[in-house]
Amino acid sequence: MKQDGTLFTLENDELLVTVARHGAELTRIYDKKAGREVLWNADPSVWNRHSPVLFPFVGKCYEGKYVHNETEYEMTPHGFARDMEFEPLLCDMDECWYRLKDTEETFKNYPFHFEVEIGHRLEGRRITVMWRVTNPDSEELLFMMGGHPAFMVPEGRSIYDYTFAFNKEGGRKGQFQEGLHYLAPNEKGYEVGELQGTLKLTDGRAPLTKGFLTRPSPICLTKARWETSAFY
Repeated sequence: MKQDGTLFTLENDELLVTVARHGAELTRIYDKKAGREVLWNADPSVWNRHSPVLFPFVGKCYEGKYVHNETEYEMTPHGFARDMEFEPLLCDMDECWYRLKDTEETFKNYPFHFEVEIGHRLEGRRITVMWRVTNPDSEELLFMMGGHPAFMVPEGRSIYDYTFAFNKEGGRKGQFQEGLHYLAPNEKGYEVGELQGTLKLTDGRAPLTKGFLTRPSPICLTKARWETSAFY
């Protein structure tokens, strides 16, 4: 593990990975064997981020506002965590963790106390991204959390050479109440296990099979911890 105070580097014989303190964002995945960059390079003319963390909201609020306990608050798209400085915690040769706590400024637009910890672990060719949310208060904590990674297409290929495959079973009713999982549209799961279609880069919209995504719902925590992980 290497660090310069703002950027942490995890490295082995397969991959070189960097994680920024700003937003606890994964900023680079370099494949040593293939000699290429895997993660999107944050070209500002297209999209100036790599893999932002979405907290405490996923998506945009209508007109940039939401209501809680009859009080209206403003909220930026995908929440504020991606634009804040995280506190470094454990950092060693193959794993690093960051933490974000509520502040007076966050409380003005998000009236909850919280602790968010984000970890990255490098094992061979696998990168594990881990999220932990702790409620330090006696009041309920309502939040959403998500990841938004983007990847580079290898030279000579296009996005149309790939298919997005996912677990056809999805999450069944009554399961994963404390975890963040996509939900199947019914008890039988999905009819298909792939997403295909034409992506028009001019309008920025991707085609999705009906039922693939449901309306995001906030997770409610009493004084406890919620955690989940994803693999790249």
